Amino acid sequence: MSCDTAAVAAVLLFITLVARAASPTSADFLGVGVGPRPVALGEAYVGLADDGYAAAYNPAGLAGLRRQEASFAYNRHLQGVAQQELHYALPTADLGTFGLAATSLQVSPFAGYDANDQPAGKVSAQDLAVGAQYALSRGPLMLGVGGKFLDLRLADAKASGTAWDGGVLYQLGTAVRLGMSVANLGQSLKFDREAFPLPRVFRFGVSGRLDMIGKSYLILTAQASLPNDHTPYPAAGLEFCREDLFALRAGYTGRLDIGQGWSVGGSFKLIHNGEIGRYENIRF
Repeated sequence: MSCDTAAVAAVLLFITLVARAASPTSADFLGVGVGPRPVALGEAYVGLADDGYAAAYNPAGLAGLRRQEASFAYNRHLQGVAQQELHYALPTADLGTFGLAATSLQVSPFAGYDANDQPAGKVSAQDLAVGAQYALSRGPLMLGVGGKFLDLRLADAKASGTAWDGGVLYQLGTAVRLGMSVANLGQSLKFDREAFPLPRVFRFGVSGRLDMIGKSYLILTAQASLPNDHTPYPAAGLEFCREDLFALRAGYTGRLDIGQGWSVGGSFKLIHNGEIGRYENIRF
């Protein structure tokens, strides 16, 4: 068998394995979008990943940072679901970039029932992921890895474990980036007597930048995702930036089972020439 034939066979086998029918998974909160900017871009971020939120989509992107970044977010979703995020990245001159990230998802207490379908009082649920990342660059090639500890609680039941992420990002010239990542590799988590696999996902993406008049530019992103808990789906995003003033964003993701998958968002700087920004996003 020639090398070319073997490569084609390997790609076909890979697609067959990751594109098979969706199956139930645990730690589904890991599939909730992270970061105002990535969410506004339809989560088509693996081929862009140029800020601290790269840790959640493609840790290789952390290698491109030139200064430390810290970000905080709080989202209040429908049905009493609250999400908190914390990301920090520290680039160094010779040792690469180090990152820390934490994500929590909490559900307001809701009615619970026992095995006989009788009321059993209020039930609460909370999921937590805390992890660290490392990335380095070699010319136009960036590589990144990450690990996280998972803690899931539902009433008196709980499960814990670890998950691993990895990614590659390649800078093609000055305007185009190609990216690939895998997220949530690890052993199944067991609640009580039943164990379910983690929501593993492979992502492949590309982004391009088009400079315009003055300090304005456009960024376009496109992505294909192959999860084990959903059929393969596309995503795309568009960002218009006036570098020293504001940014406008729009995106689409094919993952949502409810809603049309479109999102819009924007940001503006509270400190001119600074790094502090405010983000507003809407998904529908």
